[in-house]
Amino acid sequence: MVIGFFLMPYILRTIGDQPYGTWVFVNALVGYTGLLYLGFGDTIARYVSKHHAREEWDKLNEVVSGICAAYCVSGVIAIMASVVVALLVPWIGNWEGSSLREVQGVVLILGVNAAVSIIGSTNGGVLYGIQRFDVEKGILVIGLFVKLGLTLYFLSNEWPLITLALIFAAHTTLEQVLYYVCARWLVPTLRVQWRLVTWAAIKDSYGFALFSSMGLIAAKLIYDTDYIVIGLALGQAAIVPYAIGSRLSEMIRRPILQIGEVFLPRASELHAQSSHDILRSLSARGMGVAFLLSAGLLIGGTYFGQMLINLWMGPDYPESRAIFLMLIGSQVVASPIGILHMVLLGTGDVRFPSMIRLGQAVMNFALSLILVQWYGIYGVAVGTLIPILLMDLGVLLPYGLRRLEMPLGWFLRIGLAPHLLPLGALWAYSHSISMLTLPETWPVFLAVTTGGGVILLLTAGAVWYFTQRLAVTPAVVD
Repeated sequence: MVIGFFLMPYILRTIGDQPYGTWVFVNALVGYTGLLYLGFGDTIARYVSKHHAREEWDKLNEVVSGICAAYCVSGVIAIMASVVVALLVPWIGNWEGSSLREVQGVVLILGVNAAVSIIGSTNGGVLYGIQRFDVEKGILVIGLFVKLGLTLYFLSNEWPLITLALIFAAHTTLEQVLYYVCARWLVPTLRVQWRLVTWAAIKDSYGFALFSSMGLIAAKLIYDTDYIVIGLALGQAAIVPYAIGSRLSEMIRRPILQIGEVFLPRASELHAQSSHDILRSLSARGMGVAFLLSAGLLIGGTYFGQMLINLWMGPDYPESRAIFLMLIGSQVVASPIGILHMVLLGTGDVRFPSMIRLGQAVMNFALSLILVQWYGIYGVAVGTLIPILLMDLGVLLPYGLRRLEMPLGWFLRIGLAPHLLPLGALWAYSHSISMLTLPETWPVFLAVTTGGGVILLLTAGAVWYFTQRLAVTPAVVD
């Protein structure tokens, strides 16, 4: 998150608004090759977790080999799709500030990069499935530092988009090599062989993968289509202020999402062990933590978001604060429900939640297309906010609570209520500080945010300490 926070203004100032908008737009286009994961990312995590816990090594190898075979096909399709998109580049946009050949080269490189990522992600899925998150995240950190070094050393105004694409490809290749080495080190019995590819193993996981892929499609429509809508309707340069607000929201959403990803294999394990009370308690508390973090950052962003944007990117993007607040506001709902969604996937309940996610994404896309014509980039942000509020709160939350046999009152008392006092303390602190006339400098901003973080964590810790003595076991819903 810190590296990404540093890299974005560096890249923007090095190559300029128009090329950066083009880079984001092309990435969003090529990013749809991510749909070729076909939902097998969550599938491999769930089934590896189950077979690893039972020490069913033959079944584990059959699942991994079958998914790897499917990924090889997906990788070939990703490369072919990038060739088609490269040929269509002259008709997609005007590409002001960049040559057609450069944009076409970027599309092809990113297509190959996507293929490498898809095929190699089998090994990352194994690490995820055996719950070695320390190793998986360690590899991510190493890769990000390599990306940082390559960007600082090689990026210039000459062929900047090609340079960025090659840096991304080098970063992806390094990550996949490390995943391969670590997966085979931690699971010595792991074998990926063509002879182990069986229809029975693929069929066993196909239903789960099919509906899981709906969630993948939904995520792409919700979080990547915004850039394409803006680029086509308003031009690539208009993407930049939206991307600033979106990237700030993403920096907040991503760590919470990482927390949520831990819940899938853990929920699968607890469900297999019929530890339903533990699963309910874990789910409620995880959703509560996601709510605390996202709501706390919304409060801080409301009072100090403009100061952060001015210091980070400069004063030329006044629209970005409103975009950030709308998108992070949606995460106050989406982040806790995202935890619930991962728990449901871990228990094998994938069909209905994925259909809800897909319906939400279609609504998002339709609203963004309509509202961008009237309200510009603000309309796109509203088009993201409304479906999350309607579908997550109105449909997915009550459905998930019912499936986990978790009473709403118990969830509110155990999951959310303990965090209201820390959030109230943070609001009082932020409001008091905002009444002061403060210079816009990094030391002042860091001091203010550190103070807010300390107040939030200390208050939350105190509440947690006292509530541990009043632990409540949820009643089972008939």
